[in-house]
Amino acid sequence: MTIDMSQFYQVFFEETAEHLTAMESLLLELDIASPDSEALNAIFRAAHSIKGSSGTFGFTDLAEVTHVLENLLDRIRKNELALRNDMVDAFLDAGDVLKAMLAAHQGGAPVAEGAVAEVCANLKALTTDAVAPALSVAAVPSLPPAVLPTEEGFDIEFLPTVEATADHRALPNLLQALSSMGRLDVVAQPEAGAPGLWCLRLFTGRPQAEFEDFLAFVSETDGWRVKRIATDATDAGGAYGLFDAPDAAPVEDAYGLFEPVDGAPAASAFVVDEGDGFGFFEPLPVAPESAASPLAEVEGDGFGFFEPMPPPQASSASAVAVSPPLPAELPVVSEATSAPGAASVPAAAPEIRAKPAVVPGAEAASIRVSVERADQLINLVGELVITQAMLLQCAAQMHDAAPEALTNGLAQLERNTRGLQEAIMSIRMMPISFVFSRFPRVVRDLSSKLGKQVELKMNGETTELDKGLIERIADPLTHLIRNSLDHGVELPEKRIAAGKSPVGTITLKAAHQGGNIVIEVGDDGAGLDRQRIMSKARERGFQISDQMSDQDVWALIFEAGFSTAEVVTDVSGRGVGMDVVRRNIQAMGGRIEIESMTGVGTRMTVRLPLTLAILDGMSVAVGGHIYILPLSYVIESVQPERGDVKTLSNQTRVIQVRNEYLPVVTLHDMFRVPGAETDFTKGIMIVLDADGTKAALFVDALVGQHQVVIKSLEQNYRRVSGISGATIMGDGRVALILDVSALIELSRAAQAVAVPVTA
Repeated sequence: MTIDMSQFYQVFFEETAEHLTAMESLLLELDIASPDSEALNAIFRAAHSIKGSSGTFGFTDLAEVTHVLENLLDRIRKNELALRNDMVDAFLDAGDVLKAMLAAHQGGAPVAEGAVAEVCANLKALTTDAVAPALSVAAVPSLPPAVLPTEEGFDIEFLPTVEATADHRALPNLLQALSSMGRLDVVAQPEAGAPGLWCLRLFTGRPQAEFEDFLAFVSETDGWRVKRIATDATDAGGAYGLFDAPDAAPVEDAYGLFEPVDGAPAASAFVVDEGDGFGFFEPLPVAPESAASPLAEVEGDGFGFFEPMPPPQASSASAVAVSPPLPAELPVVSEATSAPGAASVPAAAPEIRAKPAVVPGAEAASIRVSVERADQLINLVGELVITQAMLLQCAAQMHDAAPEALTNGLAQLERNTRGLQEAIMSIRMMPISFVFSRFPRVVRDLSSKLGKQVELKMNGETTELDKGLIERIADPLTHLIRNSLDHGVELPEKRIAAGKSPVGTITLKAAHQGGNIVIEVGDDGAGLDRQRIMSKARERGFQISDQMSDQDVWALIFEAGFSTAEVVTDVSGRGVGMDVVRRNIQAMGGRIEIESMTGVGTRMTVRLPLTLAILDGMSVAVGGHIYILPLSYVIESVQPERGDVKTLSNQTRVIQVRNEYLPVVTLHDMFRVPGAETDFTKGIMIVLDADGTKAALFVDALVGQHQVVIKSLEQNYRRVSGISGATIMGDGRVALILDVSALIELSRAAQAVAVPVTA
């Protein structure tokens, strides 16, 4: 019977993706000339985990590719090969292929066999490359084949506890650990997620006591039994001659994974061997007592988890059994003699306190919660906010009739609601490092392709942002990084000629400012060329003036089809990038600003709300309708006086505010609202700033400022130009949330705004 692990596939996919991401980050941080051994061990552990879990879950294609990758990694970490740039390239390419294969198993497009074969061939060629070892070490001969034990088969039965059955990690981890000891089949298993007896069949060359030690380590009682079923793996297909294992003392290690199996014979007696590693690690060799020399520094295959340890002293009392001494025919590495070239081995290695490597997928005080559940909680707290607003409005309408106790209770409800809302919103918050982590690879690959030397500096990776924004901001930031690489940072020879370092710098920063997150993408390149941008704008037929401010000139690069590139390449030059960047950022309720200085560099600043679920807004009245303005766009509000609003020759209206002429956007004209105020002196002008573009929005009156819950208009109705969503007010009415950037663009298109006149 083949093993059915489909109930654990999602866990496998998530953990494998985490391992691949960790591998890529560690590879990009490696110092090629002097790689950190901890980092190499961490990369190897990640690859080893992927290979083991892939084999357990039946994804043999993933296991095969990872095995080839692991072989090269193993030679590098053992100093048999020196790390080179082409090896790092091969590892990164293999990671890309593994990601594509993982996506294919999740229902994505299949991976071309040629790509997989090419990556494997490259890794194999590098593995067999005759490169001098990075460090000459004394090798310990391996055990001769005659010493290896004969492969045997064993039946293993166990009854998981209810808790272990409910834990989505416990059983897969157990099965993965057992499968690493040999070939594992499932003879019988309960229904998915249901408690019941598991019957496994393990064919292994390892001694029975080894996996019994492992089972005892994770069991609460002797709730398992082991029976030998064959003396050789080749006999496994016939009738199994079962016999009970001898009696054993009960196991007292309480990990709560197993229940006692009724009627099960006791397992064989054993003592947990700490040097054994429960089947995960090779035993460390121990020098015989008769040997005069101390223990040599021999590398056990511990994947960087453990430091070498000296053997226990004979006089020390210990209840822990140690591994047997080396066989007589296996030479023991002794102290270095005076012979030339002999390596000196210290009697005892000093304690090394290295920085602990981050183990991908390590257990933490956290649980996996589906996005759907988090969204459901957010929707519920949103409804609570609406209910609380309704109660406050009811109390306000009662005026003096409202009892003081009711007023105090509602105030307490408001505070508790805000606290609950903030706590639940934090569930969806994720560090922006989930996005930033992809950019070292982007910079490395693209700078190499463009022949540039670029260093990426990142700050604020722990800054948290809503998960929905994390997923949507990745593409715009990627384009900004690519734009800085292609258009910003110069070639090394040009930088040297300009008196700069040949290595350019791209900075990526994130920080909270008020209720927003601010992301900066900067470079120390040539900066934007004002004259070149204006020349291209004239060629495109844009209405421009030499008196335009730098901010207005920089804003031209966001126009559709605008590009200053001389040659169209696969990186840039088609003018279809920056306008999409601005549009996507605006769709998230954010804005982008540009600062640049010729010869110094360019900085692009993206401002986003922390969440897309709830925002602070200003409600305004137009006719009989209420609209919501996001507060992040509002600068001030003014009461126009007669003569403040001027009409240009093309019927465009502007208003003078603090010696600046701003285009007027009349909301009642944009949405054809009947019964709205048309006399500018009787309404209110709200000064708005969207991506550096200012405008004055004319409304009937200001209603108030409050927090609103965003409801998607597109999902429940359809997309409406100038509207980003809707919300429910305290009185139960629906109010539309204005898309300020889109409103200004619509007004420009409708009125064909000309260059502002002067007083």
